[in-house]
Amino acid sequence: MVVTQKLNPTPLWLMAIVIGLLALPTIVAAQEITDDDVNRVAQQLFCPTCESVPVDVCPTQVCQDWRSEIRTQLEDGRSDEEILAYFANRYGEGVLANAPTSGIGLVIWIAPVIIVLAGLIVFWRYMNRLQRPQASLNPPSPSDNPDIMARLEEEINNG
Repeated sequence: MVVTQKLNPTPLWLMAIVIGLLALPTIVAAQEITDDDVNRVAQQLFCPTCESVPVDVCPTQVCQDWRSEIRTQLEDGRSDEEILAYFANRYGEGVLANAPTSGIGLVIWIAPVIIVLAGLIVFWRYMNRLQRPQASLNPPSPSDNPDIMARLEEEINNG
């Protein structure tokens, strides 16, 4: 006769608690926002009071407040693009370090390319003019043409 002992299964709720406790540090670490996360977004914004100074390195109180706002929005789960759009909508597109590639921002991206190409064309045309032989400013001499020389001699002799 075989005797089997029945094992008491671990209650399902106890297993759920153990798994939850094991996963808790991962969940907390995933929501922790570091200064690097904040600076990743802040370097894409310019200070509204200083000229061309990124928010991540600007020491003004305004930029400290902006970095705090960025941290709050990252903790709320917003993406970098959503945060940048928030600041652009609130303060204008001038606060963005990278001009948008639509509307007037498109002109900012295309204008330098057009200017460089125009400059290359002007330079190319100038160099071609330098290489072309220029017409002489002195009129041709009668001694260069034998027919003219013969007529001159004839006129002088008949004269």
